[in-house]
Amino acid sequence: MTILSQREISKVLDIGSKFLFLDSCEIIEPGVASRASYLFDERHEYVSQHFLSGIVIPGVLILESMLQSMALTIYSNKSWVGLALVTDLNAQFLSSLQLNSKIENQSRITVKSGGRIHGEVTCISNQKIISKITCSYSSDHILQELKKKWS
Repeated sequence: MTILSQREISKVLDIGSKFLFLDSCEIIEPGVASRASYLFDERHEYVSQHFLSGIVIPGVLILESMLQSMALTIYSNKSWVGLALVTDLNAQFLSSLQLNSKIENQSRITVKSGGRIHGEVTCISNQKIISKITCSYSSDHILQELKKKWS
């Protein structure tokens, strides 16, 4: 089991701190499962402007955190080649999330085949499911090869 710090996550994902929505990530099984956490607090000044009478974390930021979790799961498999590009996404938002809430994203890859991956992420806060997604990723390397074939 490997635990990644925010600095290590930033390096793996090639994302700067202002767009990083993970504080830590535990790789449970490389290329298969991970658990990541994030505290949605005042680090992002625009969060406090979302519903002034009762701040709610924008769903798109929760979604981004979940996708970053899945990307770490993918990249923890050392045989992955290229960038992971989202090619399909189905999201369900089941509850709102308040400012200063800590989330845990549980990511699991369910299918791996020829540069394509299908997986699911569940976002939990205070033992309550906030959101679930199923998503498919393809390697940009594979997509470039297909584009050449079709041209």
